[in-house]
Amino acid sequence: MLRRFRDALAPGGRLLLDLDPLGCLAEPPSPPRFWESGDDLLVLHESRAQTDFVRQTSVSLLRYEQWRSGRLAASELELFALRFWGVLEFELALREAGFADILVCGDYRADTPPDGAATVVTFEARAA
Repeated sequence: MLRRFRDALAPGGRLLLDLDPLGCLAEPPSPPRFWESGDDLLVLHESRAQTDFVRQTSVSLLRYEQWRSGRLAASELELFALRFWGVLEFELALREAGFADILVCGDYRADTPPDGAATVVTFEARAA
Protein backbone atom coordinates (compact mmCIF):
# COMPACT_ATOMS: atom_id res chain seq x y z
CA MET A 1 0.00 0.00 0.00
CA LEU A 2 2.79 2.45 0.87
CA ARG A 3 4.52 1.74 -2.46
CA ARG A 4 1.24 2.49 -4.26
CA PHE A 5 1.00 5.79 -2.39
CA ARG A 6 4.58 6.61 -3.39
CA ASP A 7 3.94 5.66 -7.02
CA ALA A 8 0.88 7.95 -7.12
CA LEU A 9 2.92 10.97 -5.99
CA ALA A 10 4.94 13.23 -8.26
CA PRO A 11 8.70 13.15 -7.52
CA GLY A 12 9.22 15.06 -4.28
CA GLY A 13 5.50 14.81 -3.43
CA ARG A 14 4.58 14.37 0.21
CA LEU A 15 2.48 11.79 2.00
CA LEU A 16 0.74 12.89 5.21
CA LEU A 17 -0.76 10.09 7.26
CA ASP A 18 -2.23 9.81 10.77
CA LEU A 19 -2.03 6.69 12.91
CA ASP A 20 -3.58 5.83 16.23
CA PRO A 21 -0.90 5.09 18.83
CA LEU A 22 -0.35 1.50 19.94
CA GLY A 23 -1.99 2.26 23.28
CA CYS A 24 -5.36 2.41 21.51
CA LEU A 25 -5.14 -1.33 20.99
CA ALA A 26 -5.72 -1.88 24.71
CA GLU A 27 -8.43 0.76 25.16
CA PRO A 28 -12.11 -0.18 25.34
CA PRO A 29 -14.34 0.87 22.44
CA SER A 30 -15.62 4.42 22.51
CA PRO A 31 -19.15 5.16 23.74
CA PRO A 32 -21.90 5.53 21.11
CA ARG A 33 -21.53 8.55 18.84
CA PHE A 34 -24.48 10.65 17.67
CA TRP A 35 -25.09 12.96 14.71
CA GLU A 36 -28.15 14.82 13.52
CA SER A 37 -28.96 14.91 9.83
CA GLY A 38 -32.11 16.87 9.10
CA ASP A 39 -34.87 15.16 11.09
CA ASP A 40 -32.82 11.98 11.54
CA LEU A 41 -30.62 10.94 14.42
CA LEU A 42 -27.65 8.78 13.36
CA VAL A 43 -26.01 6.57 15.99
CA LEU A 44 -22.81 4.53 15.76
CA HIS A 45 -22.22 1.75 18.33
CA GLU A 46 -18.88 -0.08 18.50
CA SER A 47 -18.14 -3.34 20.31
CA ARG A 48 -14.73 -4.99 20.20
CA ALA A 49 -15.02 -8.50 18.81
CA GLN A 50 -11.32 -9.44 18.79
CA THR A 51 -7.98 -8.03 19.91
CA ASP A 52 -4.67 -9.64 18.95
CA PHE A 53 -1.80 -7.96 20.79
CA VAL A 54 0.86 -10.06 19.04
CA ARG A 55 -0.31 -9.13 15.53
CA GLN A 56 -1.32 -5.62 16.69
CA THR A 57 -4.81 -5.94 15.22
CA SER A 58 -8.38 -5.52 16.36
CA VAL A 59 -11.78 -6.30 14.89
CA SER A 60 -14.84 -4.36 16.01
CA LEU A 61 -18.50 -4.80 15.22
CA LEU A 62 -19.98 -1.46 14.18
CA ARG A 63 -23.75 -0.95 14.26
CA TYR A 64 -25.12 2.07 12.45
CA GLU A 65 -28.64 3.20 13.30
CA GLN A 66 -30.90 5.77 11.67
CA TRP A 67 -33.68 7.04 13.93
CA ARG A 68 -36.63 9.06 12.61
CA SER A 69 -39.41 10.45 14.83
CA GLY A 70 -38.23 8.30 17.73
CA ARG A 71 -38.36 5.06 15.71
CA LEU A 72 -35.56 2.97 14.30
CA ALA A 73 -35.77 3.47 10.51
CA ALA A 74 -32.67 1.52 9.42
CA SER A 75 -29.76 -0.39 10.89
CA GLU A 76 -26.56 -1.81 9.38
CA LEU A 77 -23.74 -3.97 10.76
CA GLU A 78 -20.09 -3.87 9.70
CA LEU A 79 -16.97 -5.71 10.80
CA PHE A 80 -14.18 -3.15 11.06
CA ALA A 81 -10.58 -4.40 11.19
CA LEU A 82 -7.63 -2.24 12.23
CA ARG A 83 -3.89 -2.81 12.27
CA PHE A 84 -1.79 -0.79 14.69
CA TRP A 85 1.82 0.22 14.04
CA GLY A 86 4.61 1.31 16.33
CA VAL A 87 6.25 4.60 15.38
CA LEU A 88 9.63 3.06 14.53
CA GLU A 89 8.21 0.11 12.60
CA PHE A 90 6.05 2.44 10.49
CA GLU A 91 9.01 4.70 9.81
CA LEU A 92 10.96 1.63 8.63
CA ALA A 93 8.03 0.61 6.40
CA LEU A 94 7.98 4.09 4.84
CA ARG A 95 11.73 3.91 4.12
CA GLU A 96 11.34 0.41 2.64
CA ALA A 97 8.59 1.74 0.35
CA GLY A 98 10.90 4.47 -0.99
CA PHE A 99 10.06 7.47 1.17
CA ALA A 100 12.64 9.87 2.60
CA ASP A 101 12.76 12.95 4.84
CA ILE A 102 10.31 11.36 7.28
CA LEU A 103 8.96 13.64 10.01
CA VAL A 104 6.86 12.38 12.92
CA CYS A 105 4.81 14.53 15.28
CA GLY A 106 2.29 13.96 18.04
CA ASP A 107 -1.15 15.54 18.33
CA TYR A 108 -0.60 17.77 15.27
CA ARG A 109 2.19 19.74 16.95
CA ALA A 110 4.84 20.29 14.30
CA ASP A 111 8.40 19.53 15.40
CA THR A 112 7.10 17.73 18.52
CA PRO A 113 7.77 13.99 18.59
CA PRO A 114 4.89 11.89 19.93
CA ASP A 115 5.05 10.99 23.60
CA GLY A 116 3.12 8.45 25.66
CA ALA A 117 0.14 10.79 25.95
CA ALA A 118 -0.24 11.44 22.19
CA THR A 119 -3.70 10.64 20.84
CA VAL A 120 -2.60 10.75 17.19
CA VAL A 121 0.75 10.26 15.45
CA THR A 122 1.28 12.08 12.15
CA PHE A 123 3.87 11.02 9.56
CA GLU A 124 5.05 13.28 6.76
CA ALA A 125 7.29 11.67 4.16
CA ARG A 126 8.67 12.70 0.75
CA ALA A 127 8.57 10.44 -2.28
CA ALA A 128 12.24 9.75 -3.08
